[in-house]
Amino acid sequence: MQEQSSKEAGKIIQIDEGQIRDHLREIVRGSVEETLKRHARGGS
Repeated sequence: MQEQSSKEAGKIIQIDEGQIRDHLREIVRGSVEETLKRHARGGS
C-alpha cells in the first residue's frame, strides 16, 4: 500500500482519456464538415 501511495504522490499530470476522446471527436467532426462544405462549393 505504501508503494502505491508513493507512486500516486509522484504524479504531476493526470490524463482523462474520456475528455481527450471527446475533444478529438469534435476536432475530427469539424474538420470533416469543413472539407465536405469546401468540396460541395467546388473548392479544393
